[in-house]
Amino acid sequence: MGALLAPHLSAPWVPYAAAGLAVVVAVLALRWLVVQGRTARVPSLRLDEGERGRTDVAARAACSALAREVGGYPGVRRGGPS
Repeated sequence: MGALLAPHLSAPWVPYAAAGLAVVVAVLALRWLVVQGRTARVPSLRLDEGERGRTDVAARAACSALAREVGGYPGVRRGGPS
């Protein structure tokens, strides 16, 4: 198999193609690392929208209310975000 690849690997464009491929892989790896640091937080929640307007609630307020409610359930030790 090495004898079949030898003529192709000695072509003058192979090092450039390998360097280009390495750059593409490095850029994709860096993008993946940057995406890992993102959070999926929502600043507000739209509860209702009708003819008379819309109702928006701050996500933090809704989270706090939900945590208080869930914290009151039997067997729940903590209702806040971890």
